[in-house]
Amino acid sequence: MCPECANEWLPGVVKEGDEPSPVKDANGNLLEDGDHNIDCKMDGIGAMKLKPEFVKKVPR
Repeated sequence: MCPECANEWLPGVVKEGDEPSPVKDANGNLLEDGDHNIDCKMDGIGAMKLKPEFVKKVPR
C-alpha cells in the first residue's frame, strides 16, 4: 500500500500494457537484481560493502 496515495497492488502483478521502467545507477548503467553493493568507509570500522537492501535513502 502506498503511504502517500493509498494505492494497493499485488506484488508481481503487472497491468496489461504496463512495462516496468528500467532502473539505472547514477552513471546511467542499467541495474539488474543483486547488482551493485555499496562500497563505504566508516570511522573506527574501516572499509566495508553494504547490501542495498539494508540502505535507506534519506530525503533532502
